[in-house]
Amino acid sequence: MKHSVTPAKVEAVASSSLLAQLRELGSGQLWVIRLQGNFGDRLLWLGLENLLQHSGLPFKVTARDQIDRIRPKPEDTVYIHGGGDWVPFWNGAPAGVLKTLVALHRGPIVIGPSSFTTQPGHLDRTLVAPLRRAVGRVTVFCRERPSYEAVAETVGDLARVALDHDTALNLTRQDLLDLGEPVGRTGRYPLYGLRSDVERRPTGPCRTLRMPVDPTKYCTSFEDWVRLHAGAESIVTNRLHSAVCGAILGLPTTLLPNSYHKSRGVWEHSLRQRGVQWAETLAPDWLGQVEERMGISRYWRRSRKLQRLIAPLRFGPRRS
Repeated sequence: MKHSVTPAKVEAVASSSLLAQLRELGSGQLWVIRLQGNFGDRLLWLGLENLLQHSGLPFKVTARDQIDRIRPKPEDTVYIHGGGDWVPFWNGAPAGVLKTLVALHRGPIVIGPSSFTTQPGHLDRTLVAPLRRAVGRVTVFCRERPSYEAVAETVGDLARVALDHDTALNLTRQDLLDLGEPVGRTGRYPLYGLRSDVERRPTGPCRTLRMPVDPTKYCTSFEDWVRLHAGAESIVTNRLHSAVCGAILGLPTTLLPNSYHKSRGVWEHSLRQRGVQWAETLAPDWLGQVEERMGISRYWRRSRKLQRLIAPLRFGPRRS
C-alpha cells in the first residue's frame, strides 16, 4: 500500500533524529514493516505515519506476514516499526523480522525507537546475531537511555545506535480527538489505568472506589481507548502509552513503574519535559489500605465481569 507524499501539518516533530536519518537514506524507496500490537502500539504507529507524511518521503507499508513478498532494491531503506517487543517476555516479532530482512535486503535497515532488554544474552540472540550479517547497514533507535546504553555497549561497531523519542509523540491533541471524541463532557473522572499483564508491578493500595481498569483490556476498540483517556480529568497509570496519551491531550498525568526500565526511561527522556509526573507507587489512604488487606481492590482489578458492569457508570458507554 503506497501512501501519499503530501506533507502533513504537525505542531512539532518529536522524532527529529529519526526523520533526519530517513531523509539521509532517502535515495530509494522507503519500505515500512508494520507490526501488530495493542492500542498503545496503534498510537505509536499513528505517530509514525504522521512523521512520515510530514517528511514528504514516499513510503510503502508491508505487514509482517507479507515481508517475504517484498523485493527492495539495494538503494531502498527498510524500516522496522518500533515498540517494546525486544524483551524476553513478549513475542519477539521485530527480532524475527530483522533476521528475515538481513537475508532478504542488501541495503540500509532502520529499527524504529524501541525499548530493549538490558540482558546481554538476550540481546546477543535477538539483535547481535542478525547484525553480524549486516555490519554497518543497520541503525537502531532506542526511545530511552537504559536501552540505548545497553544496546550501544552490546552491538559495538556492528550498527549505528541512536536515541530518539517514542513515535506516538508526533501526534497532536487534535489528532487524538479526531480519533476518539469523548462521549459527553470531558473531565468527568480520574482515570486509574493499571496494567494486568506480565509488565505489571505492585502499585500499592488502590481504592475500589477509584475503579482502576486496564485500558487495553477494558476498551473494545482503539477509538474507545482514546475516548476513555480523552474524557478523563486526570490520569494515573503504569501503561506507558496511557501516559503518552495524557501528555498529548494536556491532562494532569502521573506515570508509575512497569516491570522493567521502559516507563521510567521514557519518562526521563520524553515525558518529564511534557509535564508528566513520576511516582513509584499509588499514594495510599486509610480506606485503600483496608481494602488491600481484605483483598477487595485485588478482586476488582481481576474481575473483568465486574468492571464491564460497573465501570461504564463512571466512564460512560463503551463504543466499538
